[in-house]
Amino acid sequence: PAGDVTVRATGEAGLDLDGSARETADDVQALAELYGPYPWAEVDVVAAPLGPGIGGMEWPGMVWVAGTEEEFLGVLSLALAHELAHEWWHALVGNDSIRAPVVDEPLAQYSMCLVTAPRQVGEVECVGLGRGGVGGRRDACADRPTNDFASAEEYGRLVYDQAPGFYFALSDAAGQDATIAALRGVLARHAFGTVTPAQLRDELVAAFPDRANEVSTLWDRYIGPPGCGG
Repeated sequence: PAGDVTVRATGEAGLDLDGSARETADDVQALAELYGPYPWAEVDVVAAPLGPGIGGMEWPGMVWVAGTEEEFLGVLSLALAHELAHEWWHALVGNDSIRAPVVDEPLAQYSMCLVTAPRQVGEVECVGLGRGGVGGRRDACADRPTNDFASAEEYGRLVYDQAPGFYFALSDAAGQDATIAALRGVLARHAFGTVTPAQLRDELVAAFPDRANEVSTLWDRYIGPPGCGG
């Protein structure tokens, strides 16, 4: 259990399901401390074959992680934390994951790093977030529908690598506690509803009235100015 949340792990023989259940419980507790209580009574972690390059998938109350023993052990800590973060960012506060993946995916990446950092897991992955962008720039437009990216590589570089840099830059500028507080406000206002990139941007700018221009500039640099996706 993770507090009052029941955790179940399912997969083929040979996987460390007890370990994944314990790690899930730790991640759920850590995420709840960041963002507020986990919104369901249980969470199921399922090791399943997901195909090349896919570390995990999420639904309300359930996450999948890559299904073979090699994949499972290789991506567990990072993928598991990322997918569990989606229970807050996509399941609790929803968004159009096809037209606006720049809402939930960067937040899941940012949350993944906050959760795994105390265990010193995925340090290399997290240190580089925010460096992406076309040609290494950090001002390419990440706020686009999935089919507007030229390739899966560009999609990953901008949405999973460049865009999370906004939250790290905001934490550097305004403080991590203040950034988390602003995100908790978004969760409180939009729980079991949806949010668009424009709404998220406006609410985060409004959360820092003394830094409004700076927050806007950071958003435009890492995620893209309003309308940049066409």
